[in-house]
Amino acid sequence: MAYFIVKEGAIDRSFPTRQEAEAYADEHGDMRVIGDEWITLGEAKDRVERAAAAIEEVSPMLDAARVEELRTHLRELDDMLDRALESLGLDPG
Repeated sequence: MAYFIVKEGAIDRSFPTRQEAEAYADEHGDMRVIGDEWITLGEAKDRVERAAAAIEEVSPMLDAARVEELRTHLRELDDMLDRALESLGLDPG
């Protein structure tokens, strides 16, 4: 597992151990150390975006109410992923 320094909402650098990352963060201040869970969250966010694009592509062939329901669910999921990224100190972009 790698450990990452978060500075101003973005990944600044990585370290092979948590101790090295924490030492760097302590030395430089105003930084946060996270593990690689942000990668999984970022990949999930990409999948939500691909699903939304797919829904838009087939929406003319589906019931309009069902399409809106799917859009709503995907927006809720995207919002949840944004909050999770923000909880790590990252800008969800």
